[in-house]
Amino acid sequence: MIAIAFTVLFACKNRRNSIELAVQTEDTIGASTPYLPVIAILKSDKAFADSFATAYLRRIESAGKKDSAFITPEVFSQLASGYFLPELQDSLSFRQQFKESSVMDQSTELLTFIYTPKSPASGIQQVTVYVQPNDGNGQINRVYMERTYDKGDTVVKQKMTWKLKQYFYTITIKQPANGEASVTTEKVIWNPQLFQED
Repeated sequence: MIAIAFTVLFACKNRRNSIELAVQTEDTIGASTPYLPVIAILKSDKAFADSFATAYLRRIESAGKKDSAFITPEVFSQLASGYFLPELQDSLSFRQQFKESSVMDQSTELLTFIYTPKSPASGIQQVTVYVQPNDGNGQINRVYMERTYDKGDTVVKQKMTWKLKQYFYTITIKQPANGEASVTTEKVIWNPQLFQED
């Protein structure tokens, strides 16, 4: 966590002035400012959840039906691994295949760092890291991802949000070649204060 905090602090300090004005679309490969370490952020928070959480609540909604149940740490790890996508594993490859833009959202007061693929063939369509600036320091709020892949004759689209120290939430849309699309939402919570929410 300390390494991530220093990385975000460094990134935020160096980018703060340019971010406040407008979206920056310049590719930062080779620049002195590194991309945010997305996979390290997720793995660090997963380790936090592993050590902190005493229970994991899984909520699923599909075809109008809702279900919720507590799951084991093993199932939690399996579900969380869906966020550790191959494109994120190698930081150098990620820098080569994705471009970065950034913006300061005045309405939410969050810095957003947006990564989009240079090639539209990439399974990941977007990665966005939201950072809450605090007196010159940056605290990562959440990571959002969109990806698309084929599973047989079905196109699968996923919108994935990892809220640090709280939960992750996935919307999965499956569109078969013939037939109607199905939508499934899944939320896994490890912050017990959120267990009672709808």
